[in-house]
Amino acid sequence: MTLRNILFMASSGVLIAACGGDSDNSAPPPPAPAPAPAPAPPTTLSQVTSFLASADALWTTAVPAAATRLSLTDDCFLDDGRTKAFNLTDLTARQQEVAQRDAYRIGERRGNIQVLAERNVTNSDGSTRREVDVQFDVTYADGSVERSLATLISGSSFGTVGCATPQNSSVLRNLGNQQVVRIEARARNIREENYSLAGAPLVPLVTYRNDVQMFVRDPMGNSTYIIVSGPGPAGAGGQPFSLKLISPRLLRAAPELAGKNGNFLNWEDDETFRFCRIVGPTVPVAEVADCVGQGATGNNWGWN
Repeated sequence: MTLRNILFMASSGVLIAACGGDSDNSAPPPPAPAPAPAPAPPTTLSQVTSFLASADALWTTAVPAAATRLSLTDDCFLDDGRTKAFNLTDLTARQQEVAQRDAYRIGERRGNIQVLAERNVTNSDGSTRREVDVQFDVTYADGSVERSLATLISGSSFGTVGCATPQNSSVLRNLGNQQVVRIEARARNIREENYSLAGAPLVPLVTYRNDVQMFVRDPMGNSTYIIVSGPGPAGAGGQPFSLKLISPRLLRAAPELAGKNGNFLNWEDDETFRFCRIVGPTVPVAEVADCVGQGATGNNWGWN
């Protein structure tokens, strides 16, 4: 072997070593990216907001059919004396009337949503429910705004008083206020101008009235009479302020009220209850209300 060949082989060895050979001087690979954090569970407010948006969607372009407008209610829904089953029958039977009556609601939107309370309950059969009390504003197409309250439920509605058809679902539903009758106390300030049927002004021309209207409705006939009591002027003997109101069903059909004040055959079941009249005391006291002798007329009490 010649010297030239020996030098070439040595040079080749140097080149092999320089090209890497058995050694590894490269940088280490970057670390694997950390897994993305799990999304936070939806808040109660976001769930309620989504539910109310679904309610808005029902009224976007038209008055929804009865089954559609009740699709977001629980089977144990009860609100102001109306169950889900009652509403379904009533709204279906009066479909054309209801469409005209509720046309103002087309395009309504819910906003200013607040969660007032939240309850997690274990029902007597071992099932669970979550109840959420919410408050929100309903804005109508004409710009008017109404403040509303609702109780929503998820889980099982087993054990709801008076309900034999509980529902179990993870989605929110409207449970209603669970009142067996509708009752509101409305403060009113009224200005009236008085004219004869011929159009001549009467004396006094103007009268003012401050009163409280007891607005009580019971469309399903759960009650025949109601006693309203609370703070107010005491009776002559110190009896507490109280009022006795009777159902329009009684005023329409009770034999003992035939021909008495307020006895009309065209009372509807959904009309407001009326006060039994009192002879003598200027302050209402339910114990001396004479329903049979004096009948029943108005549903407000106050001063002119």
